[in-house]
Order: sequence, then C-alpha cells, then structure tokens
Amino acid sequence: MAYYCRFAAAEKGLEAMGSLGPADRASAQAYLGELLGRLESDRVRLGIDSADKDRDLGNLVTFALTVFKRADDVDRAGAADKNTALAFFTAANYMDVGRTLGFRDEKLDQMSKYAKVRTSELRAAFKEGRAPVLPAGAGDGTGFDLGEQETTGAQPTWTHPVAWPPP
Repeated sequence: MAYYCRFAAAEKGLEAMGSLGPADRASAQAYLGELLGRLESDRVRLGIDSADKDRDLGNLVTFALTVFKRADDVDRAGAADKNTALAFFTAANYMDVGRTLGFRDEKLDQMSKYAKVRTSELRAAFKEGRAPVLPAGAGDGTGFDLGEQETTGAQPTWTHPVAWPPP
C-alpha cells in the first residue's frame, strides 16, 4: 500500500512541476529525485512487477472499500467516534490514490466525497462536544451498496461494486 501511495504522490508531483517557479522547481526536482529513487529500490526489494499493477490496484481499492464499510457500519449504528472519522479519512485517501493511479469510477468518487464530508462532520461534532448527527438512512439498512462479502482467507474481502478491471 505504501509503495502505491508514494507512487501516486510522485505522479502528482511530476504533474505539478510545470506550474512551479524557478526557485521552487530546484527543490521539487531534488525531492522528486529522492522519491523516485526510493520507489525504484522499493519496487526491486518488494518484487513489484508492473504487470501486477492492475491486481495491486484492485487490492488497494478493496482495502479502501473495506475500511469505508467498517466506518460506515459504525457510523450508521450511531457509535461513531474519533476512530470512525479517521477511518473515513483513511478510506477517502486510499480511494484518491486509486484514482490517481488510474482507477476511475463514479461510484468510488461519490464514496470518497461522502467519506470526506463525514470526516468533517464527525470531527466538527467532537470538537464542539456534541453527538454527531446520524447519516441519512441510518438504522434502515440503506447506505452504499458495497457488494457481497467474500470470506476467502483470513481477511474478508468485498466484491467490487465498480467495474474492475477498468475498460
């Protein structure tokens, strides 16, 4: 996961290079050079093959959906706490990394936006010392359809509610 998060950051940084002024460009190039060097050494050390990128990206999105589902279940049960806000924030970040690496899906984008909004709402409620407002549909079984749970292996995974692999 960390490799692909750094990879997405490097891609964003390379995209932003064109908009930097000369003073910032030198330090950005130095930083990106170090980051790309670390990515290459990590790729070799971890045995990451570019042919496996789709599989790895699928695992990243599955992880994001799993974190989102756990946070959403706690939130809809009315038991949200600071860890729930952190879980929403984490899920949204992993969804954004997936988008940066090429996973484009409207439902995933909606879920990322929802997770960011819920993070803000939960954090504001805790900061103000009040109970958070329950999300729409809490308690009635509605919410995001994350597909069916598969219980293969030690970790449950979720079938993708989005098209995978991308066309």
